[in-house]
Amino acid sequence: MAVTYLRQQIDYVVSSVDSLELRQRRKYLLLSGVPEVSDEKVLETSLLLLQKHLGLQDLNCNSFKYCHRLGAYVEGRKRPIVLRFSTGIIRAQVWKAKTKLKGSGLVLAEFLTKNRQALFQTVRKHFGISNLWTSNGSVHVKTPSGSRHRVASMNEFNRLVELHPIYAPSNTAEAPVIAVSSAESIPSNAPGSSNALRSKRSTRR
Repeated sequence: MAVTYLRQQIDYVVSSVDSLELRQRRKYLLLSGVPEVSDEKVLETSLLLLQKHLGLQDLNCNSFKYCHRLGAYVEGRKRPIVLRFSTGIIRAQVWKAKTKLKGSGLVLAEFLTKNRQALFQTVRKHFGISNLWTSNGSVHVKTPSGSRHRVASMNEFNRLVELHPIYAPSNTAEAPVIAVSSAESIPSNAPGSSNALRSKRSTRR
């Protein structure tokens, strides 16, 4: 009984921390597929690409709080770009227009927490990427029966697997998933961090 109670308390704390982190990411998106060049101007490049492909000509430098590449540089790798919008309205406009990126080689994704990213990967392996999407940081899935479900935990996922045990690997390889390690889960130049000022300078060079 004590062990069960302790596990419940741990799950509650983990869930609370995850929810708090998710609220902090409401104005974030990840842009992947952008080639890296030396002395690049990440902010200007991101802005031009979004204007071009999404048709959002009203976007300008003031639409962003900041943006930067995610993770350490690795030759040959196109690191995703973290976009932190100045308002939730602008973020919603960009997210709504993301389907226009089809065929461009660019992908917009929500900046999921570590736990939700892991859940997304697990659900994707079973149900396939074409039946999976995220909305406001939550994972949603369309089952083989056509019903739609919000999956907030592994317990909910396991219940769906019991109802729909058929594995769907045929369309999992095409998933534009951006892996985010625990060390990268919070932007290094978020407001209040020690790297914030330095990152802002780098995006404007």
